[in-house]
Amino acid sequence: MSAAGGPSPDQVRLVGVRYERFEAGGRTHHGRAAEAALERGTRQVVASAVEIEVRDTKLRADRAAGRPGAPILLEGSVEVVDGAGRVLRTERAEWDPDAATIDAPGPVSVEGENFRVAGASMHMELERERIDVAGPVSATVRSR
Repeated sequence: MSAAGGPSPDQVRLVGVRYERFEAGGRTHHGRAAEAALERGTRQVVASAVEIEVRDTKLRADRAAGRPGAPILLEGSVEVVDGAGRVLRTERAEWDPDAATIDAPGPVSVEGENFRVAGASMHMELERERIDVAGPVSATVRSR
């Protein structure tokens, strides 16, 4: 904020944001946010009501923050739905687009068609479709 109470001249504020990221092989991911603010000097972006699609995985969070070339911090009602339909829920996670990983340092739950797992933290590898939940872990499996 400037001294007059308006937006800072070093910040760009956007509403109704949609973006797409392309690399040599084509589009790597795309998403949208209700609002976003870009700090010009640091290139830090903070966005709200975020939805991101990476291949067949969808990420949602109340808030996301990051800068180019660095992992993205997702906070508040974080939900990850992978291609197999498994749903991961946590309050805080870090998504690394370059490594195609998601790490949740705090309590997580993962639900699938016939199971539910809760644990202390989680590491997910998007390309390998692998989810590792660290203990202590509790699990419920239902017969199909």
